[in-house]
Amino acid sequence: MYSNNSKSSLPTCNYYVEHIGSITNFSIFLHTNIKRFMPEDAVTVQIFLINGEHSRNFSKKAENLKSGKTALLVFTEGSGEILIAVISDILRRAGIEVSVCGLCDSEPTKCSKDVFIKPETSIYRASKYKYDVVVIPGGLEGAMTMAKNQTLGKYLEQHYKEGRLLAAICCGPLVLGANHIAAGCRLTSYPARKPDLEKIYKYVDDEIIVQDGKLLTSRGPGTAMKFALKISEIIAGDVKAREVAKDILMEDDTCCK
Repeated sequence: MYSNNSKSSLPTCNYYVEHIGSITNFSIFLHTNIKRFMPEDAVTVQIFLINGEHSRNFSKKAENLKSGKTALLVFTEGSGEILIAVISDILRRAGIEVSVCGLCDSEPTKCSKDVFIKPETSIYRASKYKYDVVVIPGGLEGAMTMAKNQTLGKYLEQHYKEGRLLAAICCGPLVLGANHIAAGCRLTSYPARKPDLEKIYKYVDDEIIVQDGKLLTSRGPGTAMKFALKISEIIAGDVKAREVAKDILMEDDTCCK
């Protein structure tokens, strides 16, 4: 929907899609689609992760982190929006409360394919709490930026030392490598990133999902759904993961492998 009442010099477009029965059951507005309606130089696209009670204010959500299973999904400018979409959707279907976190603030953030996503909180605020799993998505630009963030690096290191699940996909493992987290473990990533990781980890070429203790990694956008189902299996249990797989028409013996 188009709103021309903003105090900003640029119009704001808010497109809400609430809990629809598809993989994108959060709100999404593609920059490429809006060009039909407004000039290219006058577009501000905001994407809000809205899925029932998951749209609650983060400060209220933080009060309830002790109940149920929780996940923190961290992203920044240049991260892969398809990964954020798939992973947050699947985990929420599994009953896991997902907090979508930016590095600095909660302003709409431009991802790798020009989709803007509005994080619910910042890593500074989120790092005050503990989660059952922290997820680092890919997108090379985003991964390189996150790899340099000291607050995130220290938080991931502490999270892993406490024996909590740490999951990274595509270029996301670069963030772990930059901080030497889980050095020596078996790991995979987007194939082109192998040279950056094989000196630190036991790199795996022939598996789309690799688990080594509390470290879980996967290869890229095409493996994101099974990656998210594997996280769901570890955090919420095999029964719940298979229920989700059935719901999204992925019911087979390899849905979580």
